[in-house]
Amino acid sequence: MTECCTCGKWFHDECLKFPKKAFVPFYACVECVPKLRATISKSSTQVQSASDPAIQGLLEKVNDITVSVDSLKVITSDIVVKLSEKTYQVEAELLQKLSVFEARLTDLSSTLSEMKCKSIASEENAADEICGEPAVISKPAATFANIVKKPASSQSSSASAAPAVHNLAAPIPGTSENAANNGWRTANPRRRKKKPANDPAPVISAPPKPPSSIPSSSTIPSKLNAEQLYTPTRKKRIFVTAPAKFDTVVLGCSIVRHTAVLNESKGIATVSVPGGIISDLGEVVQMLPSLFATPPLRVMLHCGTNDWAGWASGEQIADRMRELVLRVRKLCPLAKVFVVGLLCRRDSKPADIRDVNIAVSARLRNLSECFFIDANVRYKTVTWLGWDGLHLNRFGVSTLAKIFVEPFPKNS
Repeated sequence: MTECCTCGKWFHDECLKFPKKAFVPFYACVECVPKLRATISKSSTQVQSASDPAIQGLLEKVNDITVSVDSLKVITSDIVVKLSEKTYQVEAELLQKLSVFEARLTDLSSTLSEMKCKSIASEENAADEICGEPAVISKPAATFANIVKKPASSQSSSASAAPAVHNLAAPIPGTSENAANNGWRTANPRRRKKKPANDPAPVISAPPKPPSSIPSSSTIPSKLNAEQLYTPTRKKRIFVTAPAKFDTVVLGCSIVRHTAVLNESKGIATVSVPGGIISDLGEVVQMLPSLFATPPLRVMLHCGTNDWAGWASGEQIADRMRELVLRVRKLCPLAKVFVVGLLCRRDSKPADIRDVNIAVSARLRNLSECFFIDANVRYKTVTWLGWDGLHLNRFGVSTLAKIFVEPFPKNS
């Protein structure tokens, strides 16, 4: 049998009338012969066109163009690599310069605040010498010194001309219980048994003096404490900043530390615990009566980001935040509590931070005089972050300071 070289079919030699023992090197059947003729004609025309000089010139031009395009691609790739390397170098240099400028800015702000406090203290001393009586305005920073009470006449005159901002040198009106603590509720009030009429009148002792480990307010600058204060359990450093008159206290981690310089002139005191978690701020809340004379009218809490960095879940952060708010409400019954939610971080997804804030707001919803603020909804807080992706840059610090002054704007 013989095979067709084109379609692969087999045929009998007798049917094809081939002689016996004949060798056929190439065979095409009847169906494949026209196809072979057509292909042979096309190939012949291509050979003729290839021999044409005009077509050969065009082919050479096409080859030259392809070679030039390949060379241009190589050159552009090299240029892109060099430009990217230069941009990375320039970005690294700018970040280094920015960190140096931020460090200088913090140093200048601290020196400026110290100079302001010195000038305020000198003005108060001059007023005392002229009037012959101590000034009503409390000393800057935490009011650690003993509170000197005035006679009834001076108290009535000062109460009539009291400013709108809460003066921590005088107790909050309307809080009759625990008057010795100047409005701080340190323990639950209990009913006392009535004593017989023959018993002598009880002797009211003076309020206890502050411990010797805490310095007086006259020796403390407004930016930092003269002696370092630490939390009892984890020994975290506490930074206290308080102006002469203030009605708001901001408690938080290291994020709120730099907002103290901006809000010091707006009646806001700041207590910062760098690296502190919610339990550390709970211990700081118990220390507030020793830091300030009377409770504030507003308490703002901004914490939880270090708990999130320590792999705490959203429900755990919500429970801890509720417990912290209850501690503040127990200690300051007349104060309004504002909770600022977690800000976006570069090491976490915005959706995860949003779920945490939703859990915290749900846990605080039933508490009276407690308000939750989510800055991620109103602002694009990713632009607030510095080079480390955790702390705030100058724009973020200034915007967060505005939120502490006016949590709910009129146009929001």
